[in-house]
Amino acid sequence: MPASLLDGRVNEARPAWALGASLLLTLVLGGTSAAAETLTALAVEKVIPFEVTYSHLENYDTRLLFASDALWTVVHPNLVRIDPKSYGQTNIELPGVLGPVRPLAFGEGAIWIADTGSNTIFKVDAANDRVALKMKASLLSVQSPIAVGAGSLWMVTAEHAERVVTRFDAMTGEVQAQIELPDVGSGVAFDGGSVWAAGRNEIYRIDPAANAVVASTPICDRPSTLAAGEGSIWVHCRNDGIVNRIDSATGVVTGSLDVGVKGPGMVDLTTGGGHLWLASLVIRLIEIDPATVELRKAFESDLHTEANVAYGDNSLWLLRIRPKGEILRLSAPD
Repeated sequence: MPASLLDGRVNEARPAWALGASLLLTLVLGGTSAAAETLTALAVEKVIPFEVTYSHLENYDTRLLFASDALWTVVHPNLVRIDPKSYGQTNIELPGVLGPVRPLAFGEGAIWIADTGSNTIFKVDAANDRVALKMKASLLSVQSPIAVGAGSLWMVTAEHAERVVTRFDAMTGEVQAQIELPDVGSGVAFDGGSVWAAGRNEIYRIDPAANAVVASTPICDRPSTLAAGEGSIWVHCRNDGIVNRIDSATGVVTGSLDVGVKGPGMVDLTTGGGHLWLASLVIRLIEIDPATVELRKAFESDLHTEANVAYGDNSLWLLRIRPKGEILRLSAPD
């Protein structure tokens, strides 16, 4: 039987969907139990202040991405680049951005921001810190990851009630293809030369050469997010609280773990340093072994971080907007 995190309650001012785990979580692993560690068990190396905006407070617009040797976040109306050595910040204006934005993506030398508020996609040149391209797209769901690969940007768009993955040329922004899905899409990832689109209880493999769905695999129930890393596609599902690992070479589900994070709230997944990390408002941080798909540790919510996590420069990066805006750099375990 897979390990799981038992449900509880958080005594904190949050939306109803954010209420979940208690400040003393119990980790059930291999038939034994141990108290979950606090986030302060990971040493805080640096606290980086930032201005909290309306979109942070109203939309929980708290994206983090580590790419191109920098940490990136959105502080409206800017994309902010943070140097992990000097902690210097560079503001890159995103003209007309309204928020909330979808999870940030990196590829083709650029940071990609899909703004659901203005139905605009921004391509920011990571080398020159400038907006290199803007294009329009019909965007509905906010928690829908986007991906870059095969010279293109891929995302679920609003056509046919979000049953379409649209492919954009990464250089020109032109629509190259619109691929119909068998069911509603909840986000995409790119790995193993393929695009992976999550449906309601299946994942669809899209061949970029054919611009078509070529295979489908049953997965957990109602994906909330997905990510690529460690030679796999990782999917978390909100209805059953399960994380699935899908081999990006074969499309086969090769691991399943019940992490106990259920409901419609935000969830983030990232890989790095030989770990898979899951962040949520129910359980602030979960460490998973990507090789065995087993729980390593779960962390309490004493730092009140949001449901976002990035890994880079041998560190974990988390964000909080209460009582003030701060990005936390934490030492990652070996």
